[in-house]
Formats: sequence, structure tokens, C-alpha cells
Amino acid sequence: MNLSISKKSIVKSLSIIVIALVLLSVTGQLYKYLINDGENRYIFDFLNLDKEYNIPTLYATLSLYFCGILLMIISFGVRLKKEKFFLHWCFLGVAFLYLGTDEILVLHEQIISPLRSVIKTTGFLYVTWVIPALILVVFFALAYIKFLKALPAKTRNWFILSGIIYVLGAIGLEVIGSNYNYNYGQDSLSYSFITTVEETIEMIGILMFINAILDYLSTYYYDLNIVFRKT
Repeated sequence: MNLSISKKSIVKSLSIIVIALVLLSVTGQLYKYLINDGENRYIFDFLNLDKEYNIPTLYATLSLYFCGILLMIISFGVRLKKEKFFLHWCFLGVAFLYLGTDEILVLHEQIISPLRSVIKTTGFLYVTWVIPALILVVFFALAYIKFLKALPAKTRNWFILSGIIYVLGAIGLEVIGSNYNYNYGQDSLSYSFITTVEETIEMIGILMFINAILDYLSTYYYDLNIVFRKT
């Protein structure tokens, strides 16, 4: 039995989900701050892109895991064909599996208070996890220069563009929200708008990356078969 997966259908379905999540979150926050009398706020938080342990978090986690699984599949194909950069593909897959785990368990936020007590950050760096995150991004970019150069031009461009967009949301908008949080707090429509834009950009970046991976798989590993054996 052969399982046929349409890249176009997957990307279209995920795009619809992203649009729906953004619209539901925006609608909920507008109602929460402009109409609601303050009761039952947990209902709106369950749809809020910036809150944890809710529907948007579940989608973000699964999309990151999906990236990780696809990257691991490519790494196995690279190894079978004895091509270069097996470890790069494999590590990239592991990195996305970790990001998915971090998304659902909120691991990165555990270092905020300890790090803040050491370096006393305020304003744009009030959310201190962005400091080690920036260092890791720079290190990662340098470590993957040769890998990116070896990719087909189309794949390379999509990888770089989706990476820039994701980092722009995850770190760029995060520091803006951090500064607003430090000066005015989180419980406002303005802060909600900042975080909604941040999370939306992240989801767009991941969606673009999924599209790039699926395109690469369908172009260069269309004949890759996964067989499950009893022994």
C-alpha cells in the first residue's frame, strides 16, 4: 500500500487553520477588552494566541513536530543515498522536535526570572530568554552556512526567508512586547495586539518552512518508501 500525500492540500489546510486561529483570537480579545464585563475571561484565553495550554498552543506544537518529523525523514533519505549533510538534517529535525516540546511545556520561560535576577534587564530585554536565543540563532546561522549553500536555490531561498520571518516574530516582536510589558503590563488590548502579530508571524514562518520541506521532499525524495517489518 502506498500513501500519497498532496503538498498543496497540506499547506492549504494548514493555512485555513492559521487564518481561523488568528480570527478567533482577535475576535475574542476585542470582545474581552471592549465588550465583556470581565467575567468568563478564561473562554477568551482558550483562543488567545499568546496564552499557553490552549488550542493555538496545540496547533503550534503539532506544526513544529510536523517540521521535525519531515526533517528526520529527509535525514534518513540522505543517509540511504549516502549524500552530504546527514547530521545537519538530523540536528535540524531534533531542533524542531525540541521547539515543539518547548512550545507545549513553555521551557524557555523558566529561565526568565533566574536570568533577570543576574543581569537585571529592563525594557526590551525584560523577557530575558531572548538573550540566549539570539546567541543560539547567530551560532546556528554560522554553523549552517555550508549546508544552505549546498541546497537547491529554491529550497535555500525558502529556508532563509521562512527562518527570518520566524525569528522576526519569535524574537523581534517579542522584545517589543517585552518593552510594553515592562512599562504598561500585559492586561490591555494594545499588548494583546502586539502578541497577536508576533504569534501570527511565527505561524506564517513555520507554514512557509513546511511548504519548503514538502516541496524538497516531493522533488528529491519522491521515491522514498518507508516499510514497516515484523522483525
